[in-house]
Parts: sequence; structure tokens; C-alpha cells
Amino acid sequence: MDGNEAKQPFVLIVLAKDADAKVMQHTIDTLSRLQVVTETVRLDDAGLDLLAYIQSGICRGLKVVVFGTHYAYTDEQCPTVTEALVPVIKTITGPPPAANAQIALNVATTGFGVAGAVNAGIEAARILARVDPALATRLRILWPPSQD
Repeated sequence: MDGNEAKQPFVLIVLAKDADAKVMQHTIDTLSRLQVVTETVRLDDAGLDLLAYIQSGICRGLKVVVFGTHYAYTDEQCPTVTEALVPVIKTITGPPPAANAQIALNVATTGFGVAGAVNAGIEAARILARVDPALATRLRILWPPSQD
């Protein structure tokens, strides 16, 4: 790719462990319905330096990170927006945490389980849609704003 070619924007899906894949597939499916490109990595991949991977991804068009984790994993494993330099969305793949559990500052948390995974996909698409009118239209068609 030379410097004049447009980089395809994409969303990085980070799985804390293999067990998160089933729930996070809903994030991938949501983004796929919206024609948003995704990449997936697992924290347990040998030798993965997540922040270095994110930084190299930015050069390739990475715009949003969605971090899927069972709540048993600590927030230290989820990069903050400041560290990643792109928006970071976290969704909890396991049961809801105890009421006194801490959620990291500087990371948007979308919810729990399948609903949280779908919400993460929609939120990632909303971020991309700010500069992509065609995606904004697809988003409005598939998930119209609520009429509360």
C-alpha cells in the first residue's frame, strides 16, 4: 500500500480468552451487518503486545477497539483510551459484576453478555459513522434512534 491509498477503517475485537469468542461473535456479526471491517486478536496469543498491536493497527486504519472480557479478568488488561490513542469500548462477556466492582475510568463499558456485545458493535459503528455518511445511513436503517 503506498501513501496515497485510503486505509480501510476497521474495528479491532480483543478477546481476553477463548471463552469470550461466543459472546463477542455478536459484536462481529453486528459490525458485519453494517459492512464494517473487523480484526480479532486474543490476549492469550503467544507474544501478543496489545498496545504495540493497536499502535500498528492505527497505521493500517484502526479506529476503535472493542475489548471483550469475562469479568474475572482485571481492568489492567484493558487498555485505556489514553494508552490506545483510539476509542476503547469494553463489554463484559460473563455474569454482571458485584455491585461494588470497579469499572475502569476512560473506557466505555457497554453492558453484559450478548446485549452488551451487540451494543459494543453499534457503539463502534456510531464512532465510525461520524465521518462515514453511508455507514450512518446503514446504522439508522438497521438500528433507528429510540423514540423514548
